[in-house]
Amino acid sequence: MEKKYFENAIEKIDNFFKKVEDEGEKINLTDPDCKVQKGENGKYFDGYNAQAVVTDKVIIANDLTNHQSDRNELKVMIEKADKSLEEIGLK
Repeated sequence: MEKKYFENAIEKIDNFFKKVEDEGEKINLTDPDCKVQKGENGKYFDGYNAQAVVTDKVIIANDLTNHQSDRNELKVMIEKADKSLEEIGLK
């Protein structure tokens, strides 16, 4: 069983290096889904991007992505908000 464990670990490490070499992408070793984000101060950090649709202190919809830009998130958030409102009988 130990041999299989180490073989799996070696395979994961090999895949990691292939991805870094092929895509030139920085990867967070502890959280591979996490992406490099640019903060308000211009500095970069590993993190996520959160969106929320809120009215009168009530969260209608929310989402968490690893996309740095909000550019493509508006349509998604409108659809999520519409679905949430429909589920409670509002349009």
